[in-house]
Amino acid sequence: MLVKCASHTRLGYPHKTILGIGVYYVLVAIFGFFTKVNMLLEIIHINAADRWLHVMLAVVILAGGLITAPNAKKISENVAAE
Repeated sequence: MLVKCASHTRLGYPHKTILGIGVYYVLVAIFGFFTKVNMLLEIIHINAADRWLHVMLAVVILAGGLITAPNAKKISENVAAE
């Protein structure tokens, strides 16, 4: 649903939001792998499954954002031409 919204926008804000969320998940995954103990910021308990979950979410979200990029540009150009 989010990918569909990103491809049907004139200004491209949903598309940029999806990419931003993907970058956020990349940072969370990296931060999780550099954490030595099983507590993230001494607040949240994490384990190996959490770390890999964030990696997979980052990959899927970024792929969705990058796949919709050409469609968002085409739709934006078509709407601007009208």
